[in-house]
Amino acid sequence: MTIDLNQLTKKNQEFIHIATNELIANGKTDEDIKLILEEVLPQIIEEQGRGIPARTFLGAPTRWAQSYTQTEAKTAAQATNDNPWLMFLDSSLFFLGFIALFSGVMNFFDSRTTSYGLISLFVFGFAGGALLYFMYRFQTNLAQNRKRFGWLKSILALIPVLILLVIIVTVSGLIPASINIQLPAIVTILIGAAALAGKYFFKKQFNIQSSFTPKAN
Repeated sequence: MTIDLNQLTKKNQEFIHIATNELIANGKTDEDIKLILEEVLPQIIEEQGRGIPARTFLGAPTRWAQSYTQTEAKTAAQATNDNPWLMFLDSSLFFLGFIALFSGVMNFFDSRTTSYGLISLFVFGFAGGALLYFMYRFQTNLAQNRKRFGWLKSILALIPVLILLVIIVTVSGLIPASINIQLPAIVTILIGAAALAGKYFFKKQFNIQSSFTPKAN
């Protein structure tokens, strides 16, 4: 199809001009813009034959142009990676980073503050990651099956998971200090920073779905 803007009225030519500039500002290539215009021009020409300008049925040209970018962004957001192992890793690194940084900073300024042993620190991190992931599954299933599963039944399904996590964390506190090495505050802080940096890297690399946001299809 050949795009001939001379077929358009002055108002519709102005609409296309403004919309094109907005598409360019939003990073669209010449080929992208050509495809978009080829799709919409026949409709604009048809409606102008009835005396209806493009602004009337498409809205403001800038907002109409922005809708293409917004649609692509929404599609990209929906394409997040919800692989269970990657989500578990993402949640665990977040929890480990948070616990390690908090514990390290507190111990750095007050040596009397209880510091976690190396094994306990990682147990807390991965146990917390598991809890965050199971909470995500709980919230997502509840959002998707609101009519099929009641709140009580869904919460009861989480109880065994919570009990198991409490047992794991409790047992980790009984590990002898000779094995569960007490870490200097600065080392704990570095572990926390490395965990958060790892979370950022893996999330960007694999576009991992956040455990804080339930996904309802």
